[in-house]
Amino acid sequence: MRCQPIPGGMICTSRRNLKCQVKGCGKGAVALCDHLLEPHQRGTKKRSCDARLCADHRVRVGDNRDLCPFHAGPEHDAAARQLTLRGLP
Repeated sequence: MRCQPIPGGMICTSRRNLKCQVKGCGKGAVALCDHLLEPHQRGTKKRSCDARLCADHRVRVGDNRDLCPFHAGPEHDAAARQLTLRGLP
């Protein structure tokens, strides 16, 4: 597992060069979306969105808490329309 420091914490990955999941971005991911999904959306346990985000597309909403443009709200609609959330229904 490879870990690297980012502002406010660490990000650990098992694969190299993980990219931002916003369509057409291609920059390296520095954060994951922390928005909690409802249990019925992903089985029985609460899980977070975990969309990979670059520094330009992450929306910081607190200390060590980031959201993807899709879950950040209407002020980020343009980026939300381009976000690719693999594995979500």
